Amino acid sequence: MAVINGLALRAGRLMHARQQADPSGKSAGGGGFTAAGGQAAALNHATSTSAASAPVLTYKHAFWLATAGGAAALGVADKVGWFEEGREFDALMVDAGNGHGLDVFPGRDSPEMLFEKFLHLGGEGNIISVYVQGKKIN
Repeated sequence: MAVINGLALRAGRLMHARQQADPSGKSAGGGGFTAAGGQAAALNHATSTSAASAPVLTYKHAFWLATAGGAAALGVADKVGWFEEGREFDALMVDAGNGHGLDVFPGRDSPEMLFEKFLHLGGEGNIISVYVQGKKIN
């Protein structure tokens, strides 16, 4: 289950329901409903019994997809995707505890917990430095 903007969502289910509605709030099949009704239907669909058995996209898997998995899918895994000698270094230096949207509890939050919080709730305000191909660009 992923937490996005304070809502707990099962991966893929809400997106599927959202794809059934256009911005006017009418279903793709022509059966009209209000935007609020569409949101309620999407949330109901996302939390239904059938959705409970849906595969869950964890933050670890999402991170892998964005790094090593993405590099493999694009055919560039020999250059990027891992922190290893000889590969291109693209990275962010992040401060989770700088008051930009993340609640940090010293002594309770492990580095892994802070990483998860950043992936779910972090933003530009948490980024201290950006590295592209080993060079600091800001």
